[in-house]
Amino acid sequence: MRGVWSEPVEIELGSIGSYRVISDTEQAAEALLFRWPVDKGKAFTSAKRVCLAVLEGENETFEDARNAFLAAAEEADVSVRQWQRSIPQGKSVGNRFGKRHRA
Repeated sequence: MRGVWSEPVEIELGSIGSYRVISDTEQAAEALLFRWPVDKGKAFTSAKRVCLAVLEGENETFEDARNAFLAAAEEADVSVRQWQRSIPQGKSVGNRFGKRHRA
């Protein structure tokens, strides 16, 4: 169970300007455990606990995990922005890669 979030977020991890979309609890847990810039803090510890609880099927919700993740990002001064799917002008919204054309 990945714990898909209602609204993905983009976080800046690693190099400046390099954003990564986090759209579910599994991705959030992976970022917290293996890519987070700090390994201490109350919000960081709580976010790890909540994300892992969601993945193990405990009583925490997907949105609890998202909120805890955002609090950990604020605590660690990780840049966060709301994810906005960009749709190229003239492209179909229903098909991520546009329409197929046969030659």
